[in-house]
Amino acid sequence: MKGRDILTRGRNLPTSLKLVLAGVVTGLSFPPVPLGFLAWVGLVPLIDAWLKSSSPSRSAWYGFIWSLGFLFVVMYWLAFNTGTYWWAALTSMVAAVLFLSLNYAFIGWWFGWLHAWRGRVALWLLPL
Repeated sequence: MKGRDILTRGRNLPTSLKLVLAGVVTGLSFPPVPLGFLAWVGLVPLIDAWLKSSSPSRSAWYGFIWSLGFLFVVMYWLAFNTGTYWWAALTSMVAAVLFLSLNYAFIGWWFGWLHAWRGRVALWLLPL
């Protein structure tokens, strides 16, 4: 029974928290950390949430939330390598992350709309 508990443990977490954690896992797959295999693991909860989403706007929200975790890990260098005041560096990093997250929100909306229109065909068009 113990193995089964491990498999079902994360089912009680809110979807938004799962997506932020999945974004962080995906962000850890980028250099200099040698964990490239995590890229595929981190995308699974996002695509699963998009498939279970009730509307394109909910899919957009899921894409936005996932990208916050992803981009804060990937864009950390922006705050530490600017050579300015800490508050200006932090503000610019947060602004960049929020702005870039809009791209993932749009991808989520597009996928949600396509999934509502054509069903699972959206999975085949996602890489485009």
